[in-house]
Amino acid sequence: MIRKHDFQKLDYQVQFELKNAIEKAKKESKNNDFYLFLGNAQYIESLKETGDIPYVIDYHPDKRHDSFRLNVLMEYLNANYSFNSENTVDSFLSVTFELMIYSHMWESKPFLKQFFRFAQLTNGLDYSWDVDVPDMTKYEFIKEIREMFEKVNLKIADIIKSSYNSSLRNAFAHSEYNFGHGTPEIFLTNYKGKASYEIKSLTFDEWTERFCKSFLIGYHFQNLIYAERIKLEDNKEYNVILRDRNGAKKNGLLLYDRQKDSFIAKIE
Repeated sequence: MIRKHDFQKLDYQVQFELKNAIEKAKKESKNNDFYLFLGNAQYIESLKETGDIPYVIDYHPDKRHDSFRLNVLMEYLNANYSFNSENTVDSFLSVTFELMIYSHMWESKPFLKQFFRFAQLTNGLDYSWDVDVPDMTKYEFIKEIREMFEKVNLKIADIIKSSYNSSLRNAFAHSEYNFGHGTPEIFLTNYKGKASYEIKSLTFDEWTERFCKSFLIGYHFQNLIYAERIKLEDNKEYNVILRDRNGAKKNGLLLYDRQKDSFIAKIE
C-alpha cells in the first residue's frame, strides 16, 4: 500500500532527478550526440547481411516490440494507481501482477539500451550505436548504468539502487516466492544469505515503494525524452557524427520533421 501523498512525493522525486540527468546529458554530450539519442540511432547487424547500411536513425521495431509491455503498464496504473481513494489496496493478485510488470521493465532490452546510452551521455562518452544487452546477468548491466550516474553525482542512481533488485526479479521468474499467512509479506525462497543484495522478505508496503520507483523511472524516462524530442525545431538541421556503411565516422546532418515525428539523416 502507498498513500497518495507519499506517492506524489516519489513521483516528484523521480521526475526531478531524471530532469537533472537530462540536463547533464545535454551539457556533456559531444558532437551533438544527444540528438542521435533522441533519434534512437542504432546499429542493426541484420541490415548489413542484406547489403543495406546497418547504421540507422529512428529504429521503430524496438518501440513496437516494447509496446505490449508499455500498454499493460498503463492499463494497470490507470486501474490501480489513479488514487480514487487515499491509498492503494494490495492483494496477492495485485502484488503478483506488479512483480511481473517490475520484472518485465528491468528485462526490457529496448528500455535498457536507451537507458544505458543515456547514462553514457551524462558521462560525456561517445554515443553507442551498438549496445549489447545480455540475455543473462542483467544485474551487472544495470549496475553499470547506475555506476555511470553515480560517477557524475546524479541522484537517479540512488533511486535505481533502492528500486531494482535481482533477487526480486529472479524470484518472480523462477516462482521462488510466496506470501505470508495472515501477514502482508513476500518471502523469497531463493534467499541463500550469501550476498549483500539478497532479500529474505519484505512487506507489501516495502514492495510497493520499490515497484512505484521502478515504474516511475520507466514511465517518466519515456515521456521526458519524448518531450525533448518534440521541442526540437521543425526541419532544422543539426550537425552530428554519423557512420557510413563500414562504420567510419562521417560529418552529417540530422533533421527532425515534427509533423511526422521522424528524423532524416544524411552524410555530408
